[in-house]
Amino acid sequence: MFKMEINVVEKNKFEYTVNICIPASRVDELVEQEFGSVVKMAHVPGFRPGKAPRSVLEARYLSYVLDQVKQKLFEESSDQAMRQHELKMLSPPHVELGQLQRGKEFAYTMNVYVKPALEPCGYEGIAIQRFNVALTDDDIHEAVEKIRRGIARYQPIPEGEQAQQGDRVHCDLRPIMVQGEPVAEEWRATDPIVLDQQSTRSEAVDQLLGIRVGELRQITTDLQTPDADPSGQNGWSVELLVKKIDRPILPTDEEFCAMVGIEGKEDGIAQIRQKVTEHLSDEVQRVVHHHLKSQVYKAILQANPLDLPDGLIHDRLEQMVEDKKQYLAKQGENWQKFWPDEQSMKDFFFGHARDSLAGTFLMMAIGEKNGMKPGKEIIESYLDHGNFNNSPQQRQEAEAYIWQNIHQEDKQQASDFMVGLIESEVTRWIVDHAHVTDESISYEMLKQRLSEEPKRNQ
Repeated sequence: MFKMEINVVEKNKFEYTVNICIPASRVDELVEQEFGSVVKMAHVPGFRPGKAPRSVLEARYLSYVLDQVKQKLFEESSDQAMRQHELKMLSPPHVELGQLQRGKEFAYTMNVYVKPALEPCGYEGIAIQRFNVALTDDDIHEAVEKIRRGIARYQPIPEGEQAQQGDRVHCDLRPIMVQGEPVAEEWRATDPIVLDQQSTRSEAVDQLLGIRVGELRQITTDLQTPDADPSGQNGWSVELLVKKIDRPILPTDEEFCAMVGIEGKEDGIAQIRQKVTEHLSDEVQRVVHHHLKSQVYKAILQANPLDLPDGLIHDRLEQMVEDKKQYLAKQGENWQKFWPDEQSMKDFFFGHARDSLAGTFLMMAIGEKNGMKPGKEIIESYLDHGNFNNSPQQRQEAEAYIWQNIHQEDKQQASDFMVGLIESEVTRWIVDHAHVTDESISYEMLKQRLSEEPKRNQ
């Protein structure tokens, strides 16, 4: 550690300006060290290794050496300044280093976003609604049959016959209204539409039942994107021209088992039911936890309003938009199908980016205040309260997955993963100290309740 001048100016609780001035003696010391390394590796025509005159070496390598020294000075001085003033950066600093010269001080300014010192309140004794969901045989049966329908073969229906539940409609479409506003767009092909009345697009499916090949029909619905806007301005209308209708041919039990990889086993369907039951149980746990977390977020945001810097919100928004694009791509969807341009997409997610960022800061502060810090203890607590169906193997697999993510090469993703674990534990702690109203509902009712909430927050 070396002496340097550090001047820290607090712009707000999230943002600081740090002015650093490094003495010329330290600059020259590192320049000499770097030149020593260059001398050992330098290959200068006409001279044996390590025998080239200093003037020749400087003429060839001075620019390189000064750039290397400048970067090293920045790394060691910025780290020292942050530790000395007990500031924790949330993201890489915004800095312009300028030029470095031998025999002169090296000064620079960096603007940093830091982890704020917060004292949240109003999170104990809040009112929470908790769903208790008991899966039934009918729920398991429907889930199994949905998988069966998903791997069915299709064949065209007879000419003139009407489309019915389960059919797959191939069509071209032309949007005529988006978010309640008329639009003029060209006809384009679209992915086949499966007429599943239990899908998130059941309103549109209902309007397609009974349609025939060659028929032109206008479809209107309140769904504008996969993320319903609570403003209510989500209506869209399209014209559809049906080109083909396929009907599913469901596989027999034997074919079904073979197609999902358990061929030749007498209890194949029973095994499928068991795996589906485990999957649905995990899904229910995740959904119920998300519902609890959403209520916790809402309560702490109302009790602790934060004025976040635009730059922090922008960073979160950029990441959120990119994540959404990748998610849609994995689903075989193009984000431009739902938003006309990237700015519209950002406008849509801005409020969620702001609230999720503020919520994370508050949840982490509550965690620290109650002894929930990154490390082995928080992982053990998460595993202890997890739903692993009393299976040691599932717990071991979950623990291995956690440690794999924490020790991944991408440090930011590893940090985000740990933050997620802490938020889960903070949610559990707040719920344990809340006024909880339990409500027993069916699996179907759970899905219906959640479909009525703003999907962008899920």
